[in-house]
Amino acid sequence: MKGTTLLIFSCLLSVAALKAQKTTFQKIPFELVNGLVVVQASVNGDPGNFILNTGLPEIMLNSTKVSGLEWNSQARNGIPVHVNHFSWGGIERQQMDVIAMDMTHLETVSERPIWGIIGYELLQYYEVMFDSRNQVILLYTPKDSWVHELGKPLFSLNFKLYGQMPIINLQVEGQELVLGLDTGKSYSILRDQCKAKLAATSYKDLTQNAEDDSAPRIRIHQLESGDTAFEQVTFSLEDLKAQELGKVDGLLGMSFLMQYRFAINYKTKTVHFWKHGEEIPYRNI
Repeated sequence: MKGTTLLIFSCLLSVAALKAQKTTFQKIPFELVNGLVVVQASVNGDPGNFILNTGLPEIMLNSTKVSGLEWNSQARNGIPVHVNHFSWGGIERQQMDVIAMDMTHLETVSERPIWGIIGYELLQYYEVMFDSRNQVILLYTPKDSWVHELGKPLFSLNFKLYGQMPIINLQVEGQELVLGLDTGKSYSILRDQCKAKLAATSYKDLTQNAEDDSAPRIRIHQLESGDTAFEQVTFSLEDLKAQELGKVDGLLGMSFLMQYRFAINYKTKTVHFWKHGEEIPYRNI
């Protein structure tokens, strides 16, 4: 009888663990549209397209899409609105105040209606894996490490938070660059003043080969962090105002990040990089 009781108890623990695992992991499909990560979320029960942006602090809504919000010129700089219910990736929020603003520019780039942006506020308690090849996001708590057990990352880098944005320090022939990881940016950008700090042998100037009036570009031959090296990384050079990025020298956007399967762990402040491959067999999600 004692053995039977222990067996039943063990089974109950297994079922409980399985249920916990099912609720811990979230597999979320996304579209990669012109370098933007587009996911589905809902506001007050209405579903819509949202851009996932690791460079922004919070949820923001498109003022032209929120039901009951009257458009006015102030919305271009952001106006507060109240949301009864927000849902994305198994995360639910009730009675929250967010900022709404005009997002016509994002709709133009993505060629679809955009309801808003999801930022750090919802991501900060998780490790968030972006699998661009298979176009899925895996959202899980930092203590759940079985994904890493399936395949060791190629390399992992520690990051700091500049406000809400993960930033890493990389070297270019001894010159340090502070770069943010920004999934809301389709391409990588570098403060134009940084070019003068780099050795002429460390990059190739691509501006002379440009066929349009786009921003000047350079291709840095190698970005290093210890034994880790990123080869041939292209940046657009832009006149970034100090108030926009502070002491950050630039942003690594999706044109760079999508070369890897990568995961940002906000708890341990570590970003992990894997080679692309078949979709991870997300067990019992």
